[in-house]
Amino acid sequence: MSQIAFIAYDNCLASSVSLASEMLSAAIDAQTPATRESLALPGIYGSRRKIHCAGGIEISTHAHPKTIADPDIIFLAAIWRNPLNVVRKQQYLIPLLQRWAANGTNICAIGSSSCLLAEAGLLDQKAATTHWTQLEKFKQRYPAVKIQKDFLITRSDNIYCAASINSVADLMIYFIESLHGKTIAQKVEANFSPEVRKSYASSLYIDQQHKSDSDEDMVRLQHWMRENFKQTISSAKMAQMMDMSIRTLNRRFKLATNSTPNYYLQQLKVEYAKALLKNSNLSIGDIAQQCGFCDASHFSSVFKRLVAITAGDYRSAVKAKLFS
Repeated sequence: MSQIAFIAYDNCLASSVSLASEMLSAAIDAQTPATRESLALPGIYGSRRKIHCAGGIEISTHAHPKTIADPDIIFLAAIWRNPLNVVRKQQYLIPLLQRWAANGTNICAIGSSSCLLAEAGLLDQKAATTHWTQLEKFKQRYPAVKIQKDFLITRSDNIYCAASINSVADLMIYFIESLHGKTIAQKVEANFSPEVRKSYASSLYIDQQHKSDSDEDMVRLQHWMRENFKQTISSAKMAQMMDMSIRTLNRRFKLATNSTPNYYLQQLKVEYAKALLKNSNLSIGDIAQQCGFCDASHFSSVFKRLVAITAGDYRSAVKAKLFS
């Protein structure tokens, strides 16, 4: 049974705890009754029984963070405005964070709570991000951190940073898939505003994978795919263009992106299709053609597999939220 804990403190944003917690709870609800009984809901921990959050919201905690024995995932709640006031009052967390990190716990800082990780030395010479309002101050206070201002999520070994509360949804889908499988993750994603989500992979900077010795051929191929994804593109065509066998193409692309060329291409097509479904009145068949699918049936199958709902249901969901 995985132990997942949220750590809250005065002046944190309750939404950074509630959104992630609700998504995890939804993942448990989506299980079969027998499996559901064996799973534990995430706990909220803090140095006080009542936490006074920004916006006048008060949340109750289950226990003190010192009582967390062997957590699998720790989430640090986002901090409203100046994070240093919270950092000064939460110094007891520093040795706890250091111990958890050393034991392999996945630790996720939301927004400017990344300052707590930096104070603990857990981001020295590692990639990190923080809320955009704190970027310059963060760089000045923690010069040893490799700040990635163009990425919403960073990962360095077992340390994660999500730049904003909106990025938490992307990160949560990743963790839910890891814990509960892809089918459950898709169900949760479909129920939490799928029209505004970005994929976890598109938001992520992984330390040790963004290096100068990356496969330049695969970088060029990705750029070409982004420019030409509306065409009908086969693996054979890409392999011929790169002057290599399909097997070599798949192997090198997988090493460079942790994806296959076909799956990467389908993601590009589906993201474009989502925009057309939201912003146009084109038929499903027309959208399939514009996205480079061979027919509407193939498009519908791929769309449902990647988004977990049909293209028609997706259009209904996003159109219902538009108003003039």
